[in-house]
Amino acid sequence: MTGKRFQPAPLPNDEQSRLQALDALAILDTAPEPQFTDLVHIASQLCGTPIALVSLVDSDRQWFKATCGLDAQQTGRDESFCAHAIHDTSILEVCDTQEDDRFADNPLVTGPPRIRYYAGAPLLGQSGHAYGTLCVIDTRPRNALDRGQRESLERLARLTVNRLEEWSRQQQADVNARTLSVLLESMPDATVSCDSEGNLAQFNRKAREWHGVDPRALPPEQWTQHFGLYEPDGETPLATGQIPLARAWRGEQVRNAEIVIRSQGQPPRVVLCNGERLEDNGGQLLGAVVTMSDITALRRTYSDLNETRAYLQSVIDSSVGVAIIATDTEGVITLFNPGAETLLGYSADELVGVHTPAIFHWAPEVEERAARLSEELDVPINGFDAFVGKARRGTPETLTWTYVRKNGEHRRVRLSVSAMKDETGRINGFLGMAVDITERLRAEKAARLATERFSEAFNSAALGMALVSLKGGWLDVNEALTNLFGYSREELLATDFQSLTHPEDLDSDLALLRDLLDGRINRYQIKKRYYRQDGSIMHALLSVGLVTDDKGAPLHFVSQIQDVSSEHHAVEELEANRRFLQKLFDSLVDAVLVLDADTTIISHNQAAAELFELPADAVGSSLNTRLPELTDRLTAEEANPAEDKTHESLLARWDTTLTLAGKPPTPLELSLSRVRGQYDPLHGWVLVARDLTESQRNEQLKNEFVSTVSHELRTPLASISGSLRLITGGAAGEVPERMAKMLRIAEQNSHRLIQLVNDLLDLNKLAAGEMELRFEDIELGPAIEQAIEQMQNFAAPYEVTLNRTGSPLGQVHVDPDRLQQILANLISNACKHSPRGSEVTIHCESNMEGSALVSVIDQGPGIPASFRSRIFERFAQADASDSRAKGGTGLGLAVTRELVERMGGVIGFESRDGEGARFWFRFPRAEVASISSTGKARILHVEDDNDLATVVAAQLAPWCAVERAVSLRQAHECLRQASFDLILLDLKLDDGSGIDLWESLHRAQPEVPVVILSGYDVPRRVACRVAAVVNKASVTPGEIEKRVVDLIQSTNSQPKTE
Repeated sequence: MTGKRFQPAPLPNDEQSRLQALDALAILDTAPEPQFTDLVHIASQLCGTPIALVSLVDSDRQWFKATCGLDAQQTGRDESFCAHAIHDTSILEVCDTQEDDRFADNPLVTGPPRIRYYAGAPLLGQSGHAYGTLCVIDTRPRNALDRGQRESLERLARLTVNRLEEWSRQQQADVNARTLSVLLESMPDATVSCDSEGNLAQFNRKAREWHGVDPRALPPEQWTQHFGLYEPDGETPLATGQIPLARAWRGEQVRNAEIVIRSQGQPPRVVLCNGERLEDNGGQLLGAVVTMSDITALRRTYSDLNETRAYLQSVIDSSVGVAIIATDTEGVITLFNPGAETLLGYSADELVGVHTPAIFHWAPEVEERAARLSEELDVPINGFDAFVGKARRGTPETLTWTYVRKNGEHRRVRLSVSAMKDETGRINGFLGMAVDITERLRAEKAARLATERFSEAFNSAALGMALVSLKGGWLDVNEALTNLFGYSREELLATDFQSLTHPEDLDSDLALLRDLLDGRINRYQIKKRYYRQDGSIMHALLSVGLVTDDKGAPLHFVSQIQDVSSEHHAVEELEANRRFLQKLFDSLVDAVLVLDADTTIISHNQAAAELFELPADAVGSSLNTRLPELTDRLTAEEANPAEDKTHESLLARWDTTLTLAGKPPTPLELSLSRVRGQYDPLHGWVLVARDLTESQRNEQLKNEFVSTVSHELRTPLASISGSLRLITGGAAGEVPERMAKMLRIAEQNSHRLIQLVNDLLDLNKLAAGEMELRFEDIELGPAIEQAIEQMQNFAAPYEVTLNRTGSPLGQVHVDPDRLQQILANLISNACKHSPRGSEVTIHCESNMEGSALVSVIDQGPGIPASFRSRIFERFAQADASDSRAKGGTGLGLAVTRELVERMGGVIGFESRDGEGARFWFRFPRAEVASISSTGKARILHVEDDNDLATVVAAQLAPWCAVERAVSLRQAHECLRQASFDLILLDLKLDDGSGIDLWESLHRAQPEVPVVILSGYDVPRRVACRVAAVVNKASVTPGEIEKRVVDLIQSTNSQPKTE
């Protein structure tokens, strides 16, 4: 279609890559833009042409991004001048198109816009390809552009290229930005970014979902609290400097940093963070960005996967009952689990990577299987393929094989073989799982025998047994069951269990049967009632199980019926006894309250309600409001480690006064017992309160009566005694021998009555505080000599010699008459209990405190251990025959103790079975001043363990002066020689038990607190009376000194009696 003088431009050599570069600008067919329009107007003015264009040469057209003086938007590429211009890097200038054979007949020359002049500067991009031209056009011929115009046109062309590429980059940036925004908003990970100042900039949709807001103005120091950021432990708040975005902003490369986000109202998230600093090309900080992936489910999946792997590995390792053997495709063993080791006797190290399964298969059986499989598959099968031939062809196979153990023993196994495949489905090995069925085969044989034996056991069992149909009919019963019901076997088989069940028990039994059939329970046991053949009721314990077939379908029930009628009646009787005891509880005169561990009332009797004025709703309330001391007492008793924790026991008995508003104080005797459950450390307490008002009134009346009677008896007894003495002395003439003997008996008994009356009067005076003591400073030595002289006649009938030992003691400040009474009581007791021909020693010495110490020592049998705890009680004697055999009232020692203590002395005793007894007392010497005190309490530590004694002495040194005794004998000596504020007592000593020392100390000096420090069990009667019990096997640091110091301070705070 072109003429002779019209030549379309050939395609440039780089046409393909040039077009790609043009397409990459993405500017074709876009709307005009001022930045390009301005350029063509400048070019038009610069070159003085009416037309200027930014022309982009496409594959089949030239398209104008900007025009000046031309309305067209594009023309065909064949008639395009610019298609010629892009072949060179310099300006293509045509001064007169009609003179140029390439363009003279060009349609754009011969037709509109009738181009006569053209100058086009190629638009060379950074890639070196020409996008098109910046051209100027005139409709008339023109002279060539001058040098300045050419340079300016070239500069404008370069500026056009810059703007084209900048426009493209900006467009791409906008697209990228929009794309990135869409990606950020739609991506499953949360993304946050900050600007160059470290303030939040981007917060995508996922981040907003996690936190509920987009608080971009929040400063970094508030991020942790506001966003709920924590360390991986989920508990420790994340430090501001450790927040991943802050780290990235500082220039750190954050990789897989794990944190926990605990947003309000949302479950905690485990988040994996990755981020880094953003910089421009010059390295200038632009900000930072961090992506956060929620790996909570992944963590859980990994955990589950690890658990599953561990579980599967443990299954493999622990499946000693299943041999699991894996091989590669050639048959070499790759896995040999413990079950396989157990089954075959080989270790995994012996076979893995070395042998094939042929080593433990019975060869004849392998050959037979290979031949049979070759025939079945119609291909030769041998070697390893005898085991895996079908599995290799996609069919898992289970067969019975014979394994040969390492020791040569044959075992029958059930072997399942399947192929293992990789992710592409290609076979990469085989897995065999073998179960030893040798025993099962034997068991099947044994089962046949067991069935026979069961039948025999069923029929001969002593327990009633039956097979019951699903509808309740008896299928089979044993003889024991027929005996229980009183029916014959045939009669029972003709009935069902429903007709023999008590109507009130039938529904519950049927409901359990339905649960059993529905699989909700495996078996059940209930108590129910049956009717016997004679109409009587049998209480029975029924146990029922369900028998199913191999598919789980129910066949029948197996029932066991045990007659528990006797046990049932016993329970009824026990309940009747409980009701009886409740009535007895309510009828008790003493007030009884059952308390829980917090002293809350659980129950009480009527007497308690009246005594404590309890309201009708007292159960559930505390007793502390009426008896405040109770809590302290319970706390002290519960803290005592020596108590037996498994039985109920009487812990303490004490007197107190109950004060209620509007009523006079009521004296009470309280008894406290601990109630423990089988497993509970403390179940509760039982408190028994006895009103002592009446008993104290009776005691006062008794004392007044005794005093009155005693006074009234003294005068006639004195007359009778005096008269008898005169008669026997011959005042009325000579007395016949027979009569004299009777008179002497009467005189002796009158003296005993006088002594009894005197003792009674003394006790009453002492109890009432009415005894007058006339204190004098007297020489103790002569007083003792006087007592010995006066007691010679008393000792003579017992054939006992009185002997004084020791040194003179100086003066003591006492009542002389009462001192003689004390000596007389002690010497007379010693004489009575000494064997004939023995000696009673009165020993005198000064103790370490300077006090006068007097001991009366006999050679008798000693004081029975059972009597030592009562030795100073009134009317106490060792046994019932004691007063008849030895004489005496049982009041002497009680009076003696009262007198010694009233005169400021201390009394005690020592005794060992078969070694006699020593009674001693001591009084301060009048002429000796008290030993200067260090201000510290004196402690006697009775302990034979040197190490423990050293530790205790060191612990107590700041507060106490500790003296140690290593034996009972030495301890008794210490107690005779000095007074102590507290005793630390071990129970196990070389020469006896510490209990013996406590017995004598408890009665002689009850005011001295005793702390048992021992690793042995403490008898209850002792534990409830000592100040404290500490188990030295479990004593904690500081426990001993705290106990001792508290006790001494408590003792010193008590008022002293004069």
